Amino acid sequence: ISRRRVVMLVLACVLACRSFAPYGPFFFPPDVNKARASTPSAYGDAPLKSVFPRKTDDGYSFNDDRFTSTGGSAAWLQNLQSTFGSRVLQRVGNHLAVTTFVATLVAALFGASRQGLLPEGMASTVEAMSIPLFPHSVVGSFIGLILAFRTSQSYDRFWEARTLWDGVYSSTRSITRLACACLNENEDDTLRAQDIVALCAAYPYSLKQHLRGEANLEELLEAAAAAASCEPRSTAMRRLRLAYLSPNVPLAVLDALSRTILPMRVKGDLLWWQLDNNVEHLLKILACAERIKGTPVPLSYSRHTSRFFSLYAFTLPLALCSETRQSLWALPLTVAIISWVLFATEEIGHIIEDPFGRGLSDDPDQPADLSSPSHQQLEVLPLGRYCADIASDVATLFRSSPRGVDPGDMPGGDDEVLLFDDPQESWS
Repeated sequence: ISRRRVVMLVLACVLACRSFAPYGPFFFPPDVNKARASTPSAYGDAPLKSVFPRKTDDGYSFNDDRFTSTGGSAAWLQNLQSTFGSRVLQRVGNHLAVTTFVATLVAALFGASRQGLLPEGMASTVEAMSIPLFPHSVVGSFIGLILAFRTSQSYDRFWEARTLWDGVYSSTRSITRLACACLNENEDDTLRAQDIVALCAAYPYSLKQHLRGEANLEELLEAAAAAASCEPRSTAMRRLRLAYLSPNVPLAVLDALSRTILPMRVKGDLLWWQLDNNVEHLLKILACAERIKGTPVPLSYSRHTSRFFSLYAFTLPLALCSETRQSLWALPLTVAIISWVLFATEEIGHIIEDPFGRGLSDDPDQPADLSSPSHQQLEVLPLGRYCADIASDVATLFRSSPRGVDPGDMPGGDDEVLLFDDPQESWS
């Protein structure tokens, strides 16, 4: 091929790439992190002020009509730049380092053997260690099936957990709405509605603590007081202190809620049945959440998958060395990239199979050290934000405030939440 034709082919490829990536002269995509903070509106260049101060799980405002997903093609450059800052990569770093070291050692031995730097007996032994590439090629399809099944199974658990919290949103809102709608102009009804709102606001916090092995009475009392303006000696506060002594705090909170709405049966069986039906729904949510938390993927399956991937990665250099066209210099990098794909995908499956945990913390079941200056709240699902949103919703219904109650006024509502797959560096 002539030099002129090569230049023409390169220019044609550049123009083709430019037509598919019209971001600028260097094809740089827009900064998706800035889109989270301020997204232009369809009605003008200035971003709209959020009427509904709720955020999606990944930090976008509900009124963003042109938000950019960090997982889309537009974010390819940021995602590529943040590879070495990935927490998932750090989690599999030791496994990946050992695999790359083995590949480097194999490449060095085969290189020395083929350059005649080893004794004849040792060189023949090294060459005999090579294995055909065909078994690894065949097993590659099986690995794809394993990874697809593993990630699909973990995502099903993740999505079911998110659906359960949807039920907590719905039932607590319904209970509060019904309790406030039938208020009469007397002190007993007002105090009873206040207690119901306080317990509804405290329940999601108790559920979050229960699923994470935490215990924080102050958070429950603070949520109840912030939502319903309860006095420290009110019935709801007293019942929350008693519920905290129970081994199953959210169950005890629901029991207290049932006892609180029981006197409302005098207003009609239909009203009481609707209230109790929502409490029953919260009980089912508690049972389902405990099932997800208490039933992980069988340990034998996880161990077998880990052993299989390790064996595949450790023997892959021996298979690649049997190919005469394989460059020994590129062998460690090739093995490292393939192993990174396998190990990282498997690790993500392990992380999201516990959707109520803290993602990449060392022990998701133990409370984080909030006093540590380096503390970061890493979550698979932002349960703290969910709790603050629910508490603000029931408070808004109770107070009949047209402006609503800011979730930041609730415990944990203004905490900075980092999802487990967010990059560590601010630029990424």
